[in-house]
Amino acid sequence: MILTCPQCDTSYNVDIDVLPPEGRKVRCKTCGHTWIQTPEFFPADKKPAGQLSSLSKVIYFFSAFFTITVIAAGVMYTLRPNFFDGLLPLDHIRSMGQTEMLAITEARYSFQEREEGKALIVQGRIQNMTDMLVLLKPVTVKLWNADGQVLYEWELEMQSETLAVGTSEEFIGRLMYPPDDTTQVTIEIKP
Repeated sequence: MILTCPQCDTSYNVDIDVLPPEGRKVRCKTCGHTWIQTPEFFPADKKPAGQLSSLSKVIYFFSAFFTITVIAAGVMYTLRPNFFDGLLPLDHIRSMGQTEMLAITEARYSFQEREEGKALIVQGRIQNMTDMLVLLKPVTVKLWNADGQVLYEWELEMQSETLAVGTSEEFIGRLMYPPDDTTQVTIEIKP
């Protein structure tokens, strides 16, 4: 879990198992501030009643987006017309409708403190969902604020140009000094 100091906003990556259900006292290495941290996503003394933390909202949004994308990809793949199957050889590279043919799996991101500063690490896999060789497209990462505005966007280039039947390729990217008001991170295949 990512633990953030409520005083100076320094983030730490902490194993959630070290925090008992009632929480424990922690101290920020940067500013020295101490607070009681529970296994939830924010300090107990700063928890607004009945509201989700920003990180909970990001996780909820990302989970919902990912689930809907996977379901939509499955439906589109199942219901796709078989028009091309009889016209194109299996080794033909189909460049149209790439998002119907590719899926992002094992996607995750984390904010990390490094010697050179705060970094956003994004990683996952892109999977070929078809019975043919497909042309890979870049993975697009977008950072959003609470108002729904894109703060920053960048593309992660894939190592290969194509993806064989039933295979996947790993992607990883790092952004130094991500905007502090980032509330959501989306990872998608560029259309």
